Amino acid sequence: MYPEIHLGPVTLQTFGICFALAFLAAGALVWKRFGELGKPHDWGYEMGFWQLRDRVRAGCLFALYLMYAGTERFLVEFLRRNTRDSLGLTAAQLESLVMLIVGALWIAIVVERHGGIGGPAANESRDALQPAH
Repeated sequence: MYPEIHLGPVTLQTFGICFALAFLAAGALVWKRFGELGKPHDWGYEMGFWQLRDRVRAGCLFALYLMYAGTERFLVEFLRRNTRDSLGLTAAQLESLVMLIVGALWIAIVVERHGGIGGPAANESRDALQPAH
């Protein structure tokens, strides 16, 4: 049972309201702390994937995003009340599994072809990256 607030014809779920307020409070706290640290307020975007953009091969960053976003969405869907479609999973969970599998296959193909997801070495010529004619 989820607590609800009834305002005439409108029913509000209190969990959603509390989650939204907590999200805004956390965002305000992070925004304030970045200011205290002398960092620009959008500095948080540069953390994580953005730092990897020059270290991995072309396309691998997107493949990593697919894997992490798919995993996150799959787990979040266990908290939501959605109808189960097939295999006991919701439609969003099935889509998340597809994202995860596509990202993992992408990474596996790159590792098989290049021996890793790291960017090409500085001494590797651009001709080596072109397909054979």
